[in-house]
Amino acid sequence: MNKDLLTEKQRQAMFTRYTYRWPLERIALKLGIRRQSVFELLERAHLRLGFPRLPRTTIRKLKPRWRKSVQLSLIPEETIG
Repeated sequence: MNKDLLTEKQRQAMFTRYTYRWPLERIALKLGIRRQSVFELLERAHLRLGFPRLPRTTIRKLKPRWRKSVQLSLIPEETIG
């Protein structure tokens, strides 16, 4: 990482994010700024260093939903029809 290209806040944010793998919320608390500001700070640091732009959204894996199975023998005859 070329330290001459980054500001002190950008350097701290990059160091804590990629060395200690801190989440954005924790970096925001340390620097005294909002989480969104940390994201924008990291994005500007990436662009200054020549890295590609950070993605705006994260892809989350959905948890499978378990549904209770219903036995047809328990449903009244009138509702089935």
